[in-house]
Amino acid sequence: MEKTLFTQLPFIDVYVGVIPTAVETFPVQCAARNDEIAACKSEKTRREKYCVWKLLEYALRDTFGKENAPKTFEKRDGGKWTAEGCCFSLSHGGNVVAVAVSSKTVGVDVERKRDKLLRAREKYLTDDEKKAFALLREEQRLPFLLERWTQKESIFKEYGQGAFLPKQIDTKMYHTATKWIEIQGETYCLSVAGEGLDTIRYQIVESYL
Repeated sequence: MEKTLFTQLPFIDVYVGVIPTAVETFPVQCAARNDEIAACKSEKTRREKYCVWKLLEYALRDTFGKENAPKTFEKRDGGKWTAEGCCFSLSHGGNVVAVAVSSKTVGVDVERKRDKLLRAREKYLTDDEKKAFALLREEQRLPFLLERWTQKESIFKEYGQGAFLPKQIDTKMYHTATKWIEIQGETYCLSVAGEGLDTIRYQIVESYL
């Protein structure tokens, strides 16, 4: 069901799409985003920035309808993109992009299962999280770390200003939802922070470019 702009009822729609290995880029709706994409020196970064924005355009049309979808965007000093009448959050990890659209401030993060999180855990776990980690069986440890990391990222995207300091974010103090998904034979962890978690609608989009 299409939603309307400026609705007061909290909702969260989450969209996930695959990043193709080769992408022919065309202008997106936002001129400033076009400049940002064009300025990318890395082909991988260019594809990520382009694909996540195209998924955002798809998400806004799907959530609000083609005629009502926001078409004007602004990038704030802190680097966060905004649109009048709705809130959204962008993420990419591995070979996928993710977008969360909401009536309230929202954060989303998606990450591929990777061993790097095991080696870097001292840099982002709180003392209580370290104690919990130490009690886990070996097979539980990487999933635990991936959930904590994506939750902290999504919380920061919802509330954060300035530098991202994950070690100072206690995930127990916030409302988050975490979902594990399998895409093209790989495991991804996706976390969302915001109001209306009980209304989340997840959608894996096969064609959005």
